[in-house]
Amino acid sequence: MQYCLRHRVWVRDYSRTACAMAGLLALRASMRLLGLGEALTCSLSTSSFSFVKRPVFEGPMPPKRPASEFAIFVKTNMAALPAELNIREKMQKLGHMWKSCPITEKENYREQYMNLKTEYEQKLEQFMVDLGPKKEEYVAQLTAYKHKKQDFRKAVGDKRKGIQGTNMNGYTLYLKDNFAASLDAHGGGRENVPIVMKELAGRWKELDENTKLGYKARASLVNSERKAKNEMLVEKTVKVESASKEKVGDKKTDTKKAAVSKKTKEASAKKAAVAKDTK
Repeated sequence: MQYCLRHRVWVRDYSRTACAMAGLLALRASMRLLGLGEALTCSLSTSSFSFVKRPVFEGPMPPKRPASEFAIFVKTNMAALPAELNIREKMQKLGHMWKSCPITEKENYREQYMNLKTEYEQKLEQFMVDLGPKKEEYVAQLTAYKHKKQDFRKAVGDKRKGIQGTNMNGYTLYLKDNFAASLDAHGGGRENVPIVMKELAGRWKELDENTKLGYKARASLVNSERKAKNEMLVEKTVKVESASKEKVGDKKTDTKKAAVSKKTKEASAKKAAVAKDTK
Protein backbone atom coordinates (compact mmCIF):
# COMPACT_ATOMS: atom_id res chain seq x y z
CA MET A 1 0.00 0.00 0.00
CA GLN A 2 1.06 3.59 -0.67
CA TYR A 3 0.20 6.86 1.09
CA CYS A 4 -1.14 9.77 -0.97
CA LEU A 5 0.05 13.08 0.54
CA ARG A 6 -2.47 15.16 -1.45
CA HIS A 7 -5.59 13.27 -0.31
CA ARG A 8 -4.05 11.95 2.95
CA VAL A 9 -5.20 8.38 2.43
CA TRP A 10 -3.69 4.92 2.01
CA VAL A 11 -4.37 3.19 -1.34
CA ARG A 12 -3.61 -0.29 -2.56
CA ASP A 13 -3.23 0.59 -6.27
CA TYR A 14 -1.72 4.08 -6.56
CA SER A 15 -3.42 6.27 -9.18
CA ARG A 16 -5.01 9.72 -9.33
CA THR A 17 -8.55 8.31 -9.50
CA ALA A 18 -7.96 5.75 -6.75
CA CYS A 19 -6.58 8.42 -4.41
CA ALA A 20 -9.49 10.78 -5.12
CA MET A 21 -12.09 8.07 -4.51
CA ALA A 22 -10.36 6.93 -1.31
CA GLY A 23 -10.28 10.56 -0.16
CA LEU A 24 -14.00 10.83 -0.90
CA LEU A 25 -14.74 7.75 1.21
CA ALA A 26 -12.72 9.20 4.08
CA LEU A 27 -14.58 12.52 3.73
CA ARG A 28 -17.93 10.74 3.72
CA ALA A 29 -17.02 8.92 6.93
CA SER A 30 -15.95 12.21 8.54
CA MET A 31 -19.17 13.93 7.50
CA ARG A 32 -21.19 11.10 9.03
CA LEU A 33 -19.33 11.51 12.33
CA LEU A 34 -19.96 15.27 12.25
CA GLY A 35 -23.64 14.77 11.44
CA LEU A 36 -23.48 16.79 8.20
CA GLY A 37 -25.16 14.17 6.04
CA GLU A 38 -25.33 10.49 5.22
CA ALA A 39 -24.64 10.49 1.49
CA LEU A 40 -22.21 12.75 -0.29
CA THR A 41 -20.95 12.78 -3.84
CA CYS A 42 -17.86 14.40 -5.31
CA SER A 43 -17.23 15.69 -8.83
CA LEU A 44 -13.55 14.93 -9.37
CA SER A 45 -13.18 17.61 -12.05
CA THR A 46 -14.72 20.50 -10.07
CA SER A 47 -14.20 19.28 -6.49
CA SER A 48 -17.74 20.36 -5.60
CA PHE A 49 -19.75 18.48 -3.00
CA SER A 50 -23.53 18.07 -2.76
CA PHE A 51 -26.10 15.82 -1.14
CA VAL A 52 -27.54 13.06 -3.33
CA LYS A 53 -30.10 11.42 -1.01
CA ARG A 54 -33.42 12.94 -0.08
CA PRO A 55 -35.11 11.96 3.19
CA VAL A 56 -36.69 8.51 3.11
CA PHE A 57 -40.49 8.86 3.03
CA GLU A 58 -42.95 6.00 3.03
CA GLY A 59 -45.50 6.28 0.24
CA PRO A 60 -45.54 7.32 -3.41
CA MET A 61 -42.49 9.11 -4.82
CA PRO A 62 -42.88 12.77 -5.86
CA PRO A 63 -42.62 13.61 -9.58
CA LYS A 64 -39.19 14.53 -10.96
CA ARG A 65 -38.47 18.11 -11.92
CA PRO A 66 -38.40 18.80 -15.68
CA ALA A 67 -35.10 19.02 -17.53
CA SER A 68 -33.89 22.51 -18.48
CA GLU A 69 -33.73 23.81 -22.06
CA PHE A 70 -30.01 23.01 -22.25
CA ALA A 71 -30.55 19.50 -20.85
CA ILE A 72 -33.18 18.85 -23.53
CA PHE A 73 -30.75 20.18 -26.15
CA VAL A 74 -28.00 17.86 -24.87
CA LYS A 75 -30.30 14.83 -24.88
CA THR A 76 -31.40 15.61 -28.45
CA ASN A 77 -27.91 16.17 -29.92
CA MET A 78 -25.65 13.87 -27.88
CA ALA A 79 -26.09 10.87 -30.19
CA ALA A 80 -25.05 12.91 -33.26
CA LEU A 81 -21.53 13.58 -31.90
CA PRO A 82 -18.54 11.37 -32.87
CA ALA A 83 -18.27 8.22 -30.75
CA GLU A 84 -14.48 8.63 -30.25
CA LEU A 85 -15.01 11.76 -28.09
CA ASN A 86 -15.15 11.30 -24.32
CA ILE A 87 -17.98 12.73 -22.24
CA ARG A 88 -16.02 15.85 -21.29
CA GLU A 89 -15.20 16.71 -24.90
CA LYS A 90 -18.80 16.04 -25.94
CA MET A 91 -20.15 18.39 -23.26
CA GLN A 92 -17.68 21.10 -24.28
CA LYS A 93 -18.76 20.77 -27.90
CA LEU A 94 -22.43 20.83 -26.95
CA GLY A 95 -21.81 23.94 -24.86
CA HIS A 96 -20.31 25.75 -27.87
CA MET A 97 -23.17 24.53 -30.06
CA TRP A 98 -25.72 25.86 -27.55
CA LYS A 99 -24.05 29.28 -27.44
CA SER A 100 -24.11 29.57 -31.25
CA CYS A 101 -27.64 28.15 -31.50
CA PRO A 102 -30.16 30.52 -33.23
CA ILE A 103 -32.76 32.22 -31.04
CA THR A 104 -35.62 30.57 -32.92
CA GLU A 105 -34.21 27.10 -32.16
CA LYS A 106 -33.69 28.03 -28.49
CA GLU A 107 -37.30 29.17 -28.34
CA ASN A 108 -38.31 25.68 -29.51
CA TYR A 109 -36.41 24.09 -26.59
CA ARG A 110 -37.90 26.72 -24.27
CA GLU A 111 -41.39 25.71 -25.41
CA GLN A 112 -40.61 22.04 -24.73
CA TYR A 113 -39.37 22.96 -21.24
CA MET A 114 -42.52 25.00 -20.46
CA ASN A 115 -44.72 22.07 -21.53
CA LEU A 116 -42.77 19.72 -19.26
CA LYS A 117 -42.93 22.26 -16.42
CA THR A 118 -46.72 22.58 -16.72
CA GLU A 119 -47.03 18.78 -16.67
CA TYR A 120 -44.73 18.59 -13.61
CA GLU A 121 -46.75 21.20 -11.69
CA GLN A 122 -49.96 19.30 -12.38
CA LYS A 123 -48.41 16.02 -11.19
CA LEU A 124 -46.95 17.72 -8.09
CA GLU A 125 -50.33 19.21 -7.21
CA GLN A 126 -51.97 15.79 -7.55
CA PHE A 127 -49.16 14.21 -5.50
CA MET A 128 -49.79 16.64 -2.63
CA VAL A 129 -53.51 15.88 -2.75
CA ASP A 130 -52.85 12.11 -2.69
CA LEU A 131 -50.63 12.48 0.41
CA GLY A 132 -53.61 13.56 2.48
CA PRO A 133 -52.77 13.72 6.21
CA LYS A 134 -49.10 12.84 5.52
CA LYS A 135 -48.58 16.10 3.60
CA GLU A 136 -47.37 18.07 6.63
CA GLU A 137 -44.90 15.33 7.59
CA TYR A 138 -43.51 15.20 4.03
CA VAL A 139 -43.14 19.00 3.79
CA ALA A 140 -41.43 19.14 7.21
CA GLN A 141 -38.90 16.43 6.21
CA LEU A 142 -38.19 18.12 2.89
CA THR A 143 -37.71 21.52 4.53
CA ALA A 144 -35.33 20.07 7.12
CA TYR A 145 -33.36 18.37 4.33
CA LYS A 146 -33.04 21.64 2.39
CA HIS A 147 -31.83 23.52 5.48
CA LYS A 148 -29.28 20.79 6.19
CA LYS A 149 -28.07 20.95 2.60
CA GLN A 150 -27.67 24.74 2.80
CA ASP A 151 -25.73 24.45 6.06
CA PHE A 152 -23.38 21.89 4.52
CA ARG A 153 -22.76 24.05 1.44
CA LYS A 154 -22.02 27.01 3.71
CA ALA A 155 -19.57 24.86 5.70
CA VAL A 156 -17.79 23.83 2.47
CA GLY A 157 -17.71 27.45 1.27
CA ASP A 158 -16.25 28.61 4.59
CA LYS A 159 -13.60 25.91 4.39
CA ARG A 160 -12.58 27.04 0.90
CA LYS A 161 -12.27 30.63 2.14
CA GLY A 162 -10.00 29.43 4.95
CA ILE A 163 -12.56 29.84 7.73
CA GLN A 164 -12.02 27.23 10.47
CA GLY A 165 -14.48 25.81 12.96
CA THR A 166 -14.46 27.19 16.50
CA ASN A 167 -16.13 24.25 18.26
CA MET A 168 -12.98 22.30 19.20
CA ASN A 169 -13.05 20.67 22.64
CA GLY A 170 -10.47 18.86 24.74
CA TYR A 171 -11.26 15.43 23.28
CA THR A 172 -10.99 16.54 19.63
CA LEU A 173 -7.66 18.22 20.41
CA TYR A 174 -6.44 15.02 22.06
CA LEU A 175 -7.44 13.08 18.93
CA LYS A 176 -5.65 15.58 16.73
CA ASP A 177 -2.44 15.20 18.75
CA ASN A 178 -2.44 11.39 18.91
CA PHE A 179 -4.35 10.05 15.89
CA ALA A 180 -1.49 10.00 13.35
CA ALA A 181 0.96 8.24 15.69
CA SER A 182 -1.64 5.65 16.73
CA LEU A 183 -2.59 4.92 13.12
CA ASP A 184 1.07 4.46 12.17
CA ALA A 185 1.48 2.08 15.11
CA HIS A 186 -1.32 -0.07 13.67
CA GLY A 187 0.28 -0.09 10.20
CA GLY A 188 -1.85 2.68 8.67
CA GLY A 189 -4.76 2.03 6.36
CA ARG A 190 -8.37 3.14 6.39
CA GLU A 191 -9.48 -0.23 7.72
CA ASN A 192 -7.63 0.47 11.00
CA VAL A 193 -9.31 3.85 11.65
CA PRO A 194 -12.21 2.41 13.74
CA ILE A 195 -9.73 0.43 15.87
CA VAL A 196 -7.60 3.54 16.48
CA MET A 197 -10.65 5.70 17.33
CA LYS A 198 -11.88 3.11 19.85
CA GLU A 199 -8.42 2.83 21.40
CA LEU A 200 -8.02 6.62 21.71
CA ALA A 201 -11.48 6.94 23.27
CA GLY A 202 -10.45 4.40 25.91
CA ARG A 203 -7.20 6.26 26.60
CA TRP A 204 -9.07 9.56 26.95
CA LYS A 205 -11.35 8.05 29.62
CA GLU A 206 -8.31 6.84 31.56
CA LEU A 207 -6.65 10.30 31.65
CA ASP A 208 -6.65 12.17 34.95
CA GLU A 209 -8.75 15.34 35.34
CA ASN A 210 -5.76 17.72 35.33
CA THR A 211 -4.60 16.45 31.92
CA LYS A 212 -8.13 16.74 30.54
CA LEU A 213 -8.41 20.31 31.88
CA GLY A 214 -5.12 21.11 30.14
CA TYR A 215 -6.50 19.89 26.81
CA LYS A 216 -9.73 21.83 27.38
CA ALA A 217 -7.77 25.04 28.11
CA ARG A 218 -5.70 24.56 24.94
CA ALA A 219 -8.87 23.92 22.91
CA SER A 220 -10.42 27.13 24.27
CA LEU A 221 -7.29 29.05 23.24
CA VAL A 222 -7.33 27.49 19.75
CA ASN A 223 -11.02 28.45 19.35
CA SER A 224 -10.26 32.06 20.36
CA GLU A 225 -7.39 32.29 17.86
CA ARG A 226 -9.51 30.78 15.08
CA LYS A 227 -12.40 33.12 15.85
CA ALA A 228 -10.14 36.18 15.56
CA LYS A 229 -8.67 34.85 12.30
CA ASN A 230 -12.14 34.09 10.92
CA GLU A 231 -13.30 37.65 11.66
CA MET A 232 -10.32 39.03 9.72
CA LEU A 233 -11.02 36.69 6.79
CA VAL A 234 -14.73 37.63 6.72
CA GLU A 235 -13.88 41.34 6.84
CA LYS A 236 -11.37 40.89 4.00
CA THR A 237 -13.91 38.90 1.93
CA VAL A 238 -16.58 41.59 2.44
CA LYS A 239 -14.15 44.31 1.32
CA VAL A 240 -13.17 42.35 -1.81
CA GLU A 241 -16.80 41.61 -2.70
CA SER A 242 -17.89 45.23 -2.15
CA ALA A 243 -14.98 46.51 -4.28
CA SER A 244 -15.93 44.04 -7.03
CA LYS A 245 -19.58 45.19 -6.89
CA GLU A 246 -18.46 48.84 -7.10
CA LYS A 247 -16.39 48.07 -10.21
CA VAL A 248 -19.34 46.29 -11.83
CA GLY A 249 -21.59 49.22 -10.92
CA ASP A 250 -19.11 51.73 -12.40
CA LYS A 251 -18.91 49.69 -15.62
CA LYS A 252 -22.71 49.58 -15.89
CA THR A 253 -22.93 53.34 -15.27
CA ASP A 254 -20.29 54.03 -17.91
CA THR A 255 -22.12 51.77 -20.38
CA LYS A 256 -25.42 53.57 -19.75
CA LYS A 257 -23.75 56.98 -20.14
CA ALA A 258 -22.14 55.89 -23.41
CA ALA A 259 -25.50 54.59 -24.69
CA VAL A 260 -27.27 57.87 -23.76
CA SER A 261 -24.50 59.92 -25.38
CA LYS A 262 -24.74 57.84 -28.55
CA LYS A 263 -28.53 58.28 -28.73
CA THR A 264 -28.17 62.04 -28.15
CA LYS A 265 -25.65 62.35 -30.98
CA GLU A 266 -27.86 60.31 -33.32
CA ALA A 267 -30.88 62.50 -32.46
CA SER A 268 -28.82 65.67 -33.07
CA ALA A 269 -27.60 64.31 -36.40
CA LYS A 270 -31.20 63.49 -37.45
CA LYS A 271 -32.40 66.99 -36.48
CA ALA A 272 -29.53 68.55 -38.46
CA ALA A 273 -30.36 66.38 -41.49
CA VAL A 274 -34.06 67.33 -41.28
CA ALA A 275 -33.18 71.06 -40.98
CA LYS A 276 -30.86 70.79 -43.97
CA ASP A 277 -33.58 69.09 -46.10
CA THR A 278 -36.12 71.78 -45.05
CA LYS A 279 -33.80 74.55 -46.24
